[in-house]
Formats: sequence, C-alpha cells, structure tokens
Amino acid sequence: MIPESVEVTALVTKKERIKRFGEIPEIKTWLDASDIKATTREYYTKRLYEFLESEPPKQFLDRALKSPREVSIQAKTKIGRVVQRSPSIAFHMRAALKSFLEFYETDIHLNGKLRVRRKWKKPYLSWADAEKIITKCREPYESIFRFMLWSGLGQDEVVEINSRKDVQEQIEKDRADPSKDYVVIDLEPRKQTLSRYFTAVPKQYVPKFPLKTLDYRVRGNKPMHVPAMENRFRKAAKQVGLYQLGMGPHTFRSVFTSQCAMMGVAQAVCEFAKGHGAGDKYGYSREVLNEKYMISELRKLQGPSVKDVEEQNKVLTEKNEELRARITKLESEITPDAVKGWVEAYLGKHAPPKQH
Repeated sequence: MIPESVEVTALVTKKERIKRFGEIPEIKTWLDASDIKATTREYYTKRLYEFLESEPPKQFLDRALKSPREVSIQAKTKIGRVVQRSPSIAFHMRAALKSFLEFYETDIHLNGKLRVRRKWKKPYLSWADAEKIITKCREPYESIFRFMLWSGLGQDEVVEINSRKDVQEQIEKDRADPSKDYVVIDLEPRKQTLSRYFTAVPKQYVPKFPLKTLDYRVRGNKPMHVPAMENRFRKAAKQVGLYQLGMGPHTFRSVFTSQCAMMGVAQAVCEFAKGHGAGDKYGYSREVLNEKYMISELRKLQGPSVKDVEEQNKVLTEKNEELRARITKLESEITPDAVKGWVEAYLGKHAPPKQH
C-alpha cells in the first residue's frame, strides 16, 4: 500500500509544486525584492526549482555561504549537463541561480560563457516565407504570429500583454481612435538605459486580447502560453516545407530585423521596438521615445502609404492631361495645307544647288 503522504505528493502537478516553491520565504523574499518583470519571474522560479531539485533553498544557501568554491563547481557541473539537453533552459537556469546567489550576497560568481555545441543553423527567412507559415495557422495563432511579425515582439511580450488588463485597455483605446492607424503598446522596459519601452503596430495587425489556446479535447481553452505557440509554429512550418531545427516563433524577430534593414528603418528604432533599447548602452539616443518619429520609421515596412500613392497618382494624372492637351492641339494644327507648306519648305531648304 502506498503511504498517504507519497500518494498526495504524486497527485500534485509540477505547476502546483513550482507555485508552492515560489512561496518559500527565501524564494519569495528574493523575487519580491528584485526588479524582475513578471514573465522573467516565472522563468526564474521554474528554473531555480529544477536546479535545486529536492534540496530546500535555505539548506542550499547555507552550503553556498559555508563552502562557496564547492557549491560553485557543483553548480557549473549541473548547468553544464543541462546545456547538452537544452541551451535555452541552461541559460535561464544560470541567470536565475546567479540572481538568487547575488541577492543573498554569497561569494559564488557564475561568470563566463556557456559552451554550446549548436546543432542547428540560423537560416534567413524572408517576409514572404514568414507569411506562408502564418497563413497555414488557424486562429488565434495566425493573428498572434502576424502581430509578432509586424511588431518585433517575442513570445514573452505576447504573454505579458495577455496578462495585463491596463495594456489591453490602452490598445482598445487606440484601436477606437479614428485618427490613429497605429497602436502604441507600452511594456515593462527590458533594458535599464531607457525608462520607457514601447512599440507601435498597425491597427489591422493587432489581435483582440486576451488570447486563449484552441479548445482541443482535454487541453482546454487556456490563456495563451509559449509552448502552444511553439508547437503551432513548428507544425505550420513543416507543412510548407520551411522548418529547420532551432526555428520557432522567435524567428519572426529575425524576419522583422532583416526587413527593417532592407526597407531603411533606422537601426535604433528596430532595436527599440524589440525591447533592446536604442542600441546605445549609455542611453543618450532618445529619439526613439518620440512616438511620431518611431511610427514614421516603422511605416517604411508598409511601403508607400495610401496617401502617398494617391498624391503620386494625382501628379501623374495632371501630367497626362497636360500631355493629352498638347497632342490634341497638334492634331488640330495638322491640316492638308499645313502639311503641303511643311513639305515645300523642307524641299526648298534641302534642294540641290543649281548648275551653271
């Protein structure tokens, strides 16, 4: 017979265990006192939980303070094994552990780069090919991916918008304003060089938040999450023959960056839209905080606006009318007598000299 304590533990999901882990005093104090955005907070909690496994946080801290060199070697060894399985998980795990240990002022320093043996390439994906993948998706994924393509935002930012009512209300306010064709979306700054971070997206490419996953059998209709987006992208990319190992919804950020470069969008604007600041580590480049300038640069992704095309057509029409009037005038002047006069004048001018 299974002991009652074991049976109860087995019934608790990993998600619930991570939630309880986040309520442990040492973990909660660290998370509450640290300046960590909501989505990063979730990653850090999950990855630190996976790193510690069954060891209580207090016991781990006591060991770190008592034997920093020994714990440092153990940590690097454990994270090194994770790298072979998933470099992205290892990266987040080390970042979470580093933040946790620095907060409690231990003498452990997890510096240096993670040695990653990359098994995939980073292929160029054109805007047209990105659209091929997107059009293979059903809603809400089609709208989500097109939004990511036009905004430069990643999955974490989509999840952040999906969880923040204040951002959603501002989006709807801009959407309802007939004088605006772009929606400005303010998010938590990812870099400390600038105090504000926002991106601007054409209205027609902003989905209706909050977003939920498709209601598939036992999966339920849940708030949109990263794994759901990754699975849908992978399936659609394979259907159109474009999938390569390592590709995912984050690839849309690469497409956005490449398209900005080809369409002449200022690099500072492109980087700022993705949450990387203005590309100036000191924070002196603040032209990106001007919404009108940001939008004017991002308009280049759309090519000529409807207004520009209308003005060009108007100029061409006026020139065509002018040319047509001149042709009509010339046609009215071409009469038999006029032609005869022109011929005689030509022959008289080019007649051979008389012989004496």
